[in-house]
Amino acid sequence: MNPEELRDAVCRLLDEKKAADITVLDVGGLTVLADYFIVAGGTSATNVKALAGYVEEKLSGAGVEPLRKEGLRDARWVVYDYGSVIVHILLDDMRLVYCLEQLWNNGKNLKKYGGDGADNNGETVNKTANETTDKTARKAAGKSGETSVETANRKAVESMESGG
Repeated sequence: MNPEELRDAVCRLLDEKKAADITVLDVGGLTVLADYFIVAGGTSATNVKALAGYVEEKLSGAGVEPLRKEGLRDARWVVYDYGSVIVHILLDDMRLVYCLEQLWNNGKNLKKYGGDGADNNGETVNKTANETTDKTARKAAGKSGETSVETANRKAVESMESGG
């Protein structure tokens, strides 16, 4: 399987299992580690494990085995290294902390998977990594709409204002 076919297969499999916010980063021109990073979110450790297990099972059935895999025990951030494609499946809070989309985005290489068999028909989505991170932060914030970073900042300001 060539890198593009593997990228598309992983995205399709993650989408089949309802992974959140599937993002493809074309990192081939930025690092020798891989051609693509695929970043997807899970709602719980159980969900992250299920997503990772499904991808591994289906790709193994097609004769594609990961070179390395990490994080399955805790299932907060699972990484599968398929050589040309590295798959990151993270809990939302982990995704916020590590901001892989911001770290590896050069402004031209970030695409959202559209679930239609290709990454938005091959067209780059005009969303920045900051918008992606903000969306994930808002989702993790729940009903209040306030992210954990905003909560911490607000509490620090309140503490300083009250003299504490």
